[in-house]
Amino acid sequence: MFKPRSTRQQSVVDNYLVSPWAVCAPDTRCPYLLAVQLSVAGDVERRQAVRSTWGSVAKTQAWPHANINGGVQLLFVLARPHTTTPVSHTPKHWASLNPDQQWSLVRTESDLHGDLLYLDMLDSYFNLTLKLMSAFQWVRDHCDSVKFVLKVDTDTFVNVPLLLDLLILNEHRLQYSVTGYVYSQERTVHRRGKWAVNQTRYPPPIYPVYASGTSYIFASDLLQFFSSY
Repeated sequence: MFKPRSTRQQSVVDNYLVSPWAVCAPDTRCPYLLAVQLSVAGDVERRQAVRSTWGSVAKTQAWPHANINGGVQLLFVLARPHTTTPVSHTPKHWASLNPDQQWSLVRTESDLHGDLLYLDMLDSYFNLTLKLMSAFQWVRDHCDSVKFVLKVDTDTFVNVPLLLDLLILNEHRLQYSVTGYVYSQERTVHRRGKWAVNQTRYPPPIYPVYASGTSYIFASDLLQFFSSY
């Protein structure tokens, strides 16, 4: 029978090159819902697309023809670009810049929007879990009054007022819960290819029931458990 290790194998990253000054700021009210999105440093246009569409509610707290019944904020999580093997969807124009130019653009974007968390770690597909868990630890340490956390991919549109109403209506029922599109049938663990998982890291041949990583939402009560591994 598979048993998880009793000791931590890799610590989350708690060194931040850039911190989001506008997210869960001490002089502002903590949001009811915090949307967390993993992003590539050079993907400025995608982040701006989110800010100008569904993510605009983080600044305006408004939505066309609908009421926003809870505070919302948006957090983009970045990590240091890999100089030799950049993440596959890194824009070509970004890859052509030298590190100082890239850093200057990140700082300018952060100064303007205040929604970037830049982790001091290499960005790679292999490090995605570490990147996400490190972001959750930041949320745990800086957003102690947030009610729900939404993890959402860059290519996903969120109907914010509908989601807020659903959460508010079911708030007490959703404590210690993860909500999303659930893969309830057995899913085989791939040992080869892009989604391969080494057997020493995860011996069972199938995954347990889990929510799709495209987007899922969880009550903030769970942050204390997420950040323990």
